[in-house]
Amino acid sequence: MFQIQGINGPLIDLRDYTTRLRGIYRELWLSENLSSWLPNVLQLYDRNGDMWTQFDQIKWDHREGRPLPRASRSGLFSTVSN
Repeated sequence: MFQIQGINGPLIDLRDYTTRLRGIYRELWLSENLSSWLPNVLQLYDRNGDMWTQFDQIKWDHREGRPLPRASRSGLFSTVSN
């Protein structure tokens, strides 16, 4: 798990790229659209950034000896109800 994180590791890079994309998207949106709908769009970027931060925390928890959570609880897969 530590191979996917570290200084400039993929987890941190994905979080940083998401944050940068959010800023770029915001600027482009405001140059062409009204700001009223912007928060609804930006929350998608915020949720994505939060997800990468959550995965980083799971990694640290695992390093401290806590078991890995189930994939469904960590947001990896959505459950389908029948």
